[in-house]
Amino acid sequence: MKRIIPFIPIVAMLVLSLTACNKNNDGTPPNAPGGQLSALINGSSFNSGSHSSTAFLAPDTAHHKQIMVVLGANYIVHSAKDSSLQEIVLTMKNFTGIGTYNIVNTDTGDNVAQYSIGLTPPFLHKAKSGIIKVTGTNYNYVQGTFQFTTDSVTITSGYFNVGIPQ
Repeated sequence: MKRIIPFIPIVAMLVLSLTACNKNNDGTPPNAPGGQLSALINGSSFNSGSHSSTAFLAPDTAHHKQIMVVLGANYIVHSAKDSSLQEIVLTMKNFTGIGTYNIVNTDTGDNVAQYSIGLTPPFLHKAKSGIIKVTGTNYNYVQGTFQFTTDSVTITSGYFNVGIPQ
């Protein structure tokens, strides 16, 4: 019994230190650190994990704007010899924070969305219309919803919650 008693304070301190590290004081939502981007692509599920989702915020000093890019990728293995990379990219060229960003024309508009799959043409599908809604940001993360259509692909139920590397 005397041998067990000295270890009790050590175990208690270890447990307390591990639970204390679980606090989130930087204002990001609890599920933001790794991040994710998900959607339905023509009704099929797309999910990018924490290692393949990110966002970038960059100044456009020539036009006095901020550009926000959110992207998510998913590597799909069809068979031992066949695989493909799927990617969704959302770009807001005049980012002002929380709000709605309409996608009108990907080639000339301020807000751009695209979906790509594999390397065999047509692998890039540019949005013709759609919407990006940013529902939260503190410049450490960005979260929101999106949907868009291309000539041959419909993206619905889009959701993102990703970190912005500093």
